[in-house]
Amino acid sequence: MTIDRAQGVRVGGSGIDGHGVFATRDFQLGKTVLLLDDSRVVDDKHPLDAAAGELAHHCDYLAGGRVVLMPSPERYINSSCEPNTCVATRDGVRHVVVLTVIAAGDEVTYDYLINCHGGVRVALERREHIPHRIWRINQNVRIHHEQDPCGTRR
Repeated sequence: MTIDRAQGVRVGGSGIDGHGVFATRDFQLGKTVLLLDDSRVVDDKHPLDAAAGELAHHCDYLAGGRVVLMPSPERYINSSCEPNTCVATRDGVRHVVVLTVIAAGDEVTYDYLINCHGGVRVALERREHIPHRIWRINQNVRIHHEQDPCGTRR
């Protein structure tokens, strides 16, 4: 089965922060909402080009120090302390996977504050010391859910 990388979502104005990603159809628990495009590596040989709109806050910080520039729509996924998705790697590709049923029109969110579930105060304290969106590395997030499609339960 082939999944169109961004089928079923759109970018629009968000009440959380600026732009957000919204479902254009319903998504059920455990289903993939979006495949993340990690093809634009940012490093010394391939720096960001600010003139082309490549900004540091659109980067994702992956395991092993790898940095990638997120294209649209994933660059617009906002964080929530009660996310409806998480990121799971399947066959080497990162998927945005549904944690709670998403209805058409709902904003797609995940917790890139890492310890958001420990409280908003913890998340805000971390934000003072870590650049925007670095929290996307959510291998350490513990989401307490009946089903755990992202493998975060320990």
